[in-house]
Amino acid sequence: MATTSQSETQQYVDFEEYVDFQLQKIRKQVRGHDLLLSTITLFTFLIGYLFIFSIFDQWIIPGGFSYSLRLLLLCGFVGVVSGWLWFRIWRPYQQQIN
Repeated sequence: MATTSQSETQQYVDFEEYVDFQLQKIRKQVRGHDLLLSTITLFTFLIGYLFIFSIFDQWIIPGGFSYSLRLLLLCGFVGVVSGWLWFRIWRPYQQQIN
């Protein structure tokens, strides 16, 4: 008759520990995907802004944008990007995923 030792019966983890491990793993993946999607969207917005700005500056507006309008557009762009970084990247990164 074979006897089993304590270490042989304890080779499996508890169900709650396994579920917690899987939840942590999924939370990291979801957070990573959300941050990646937000970053890609931000860069797409940047490229689109530069493309539209260049077309308007070179071909549509005669003489191009004035210095004050360029500064205003830049401030608006920086404001939108700052808001995007705050609401779509920084704030979700600090929150817990349920």
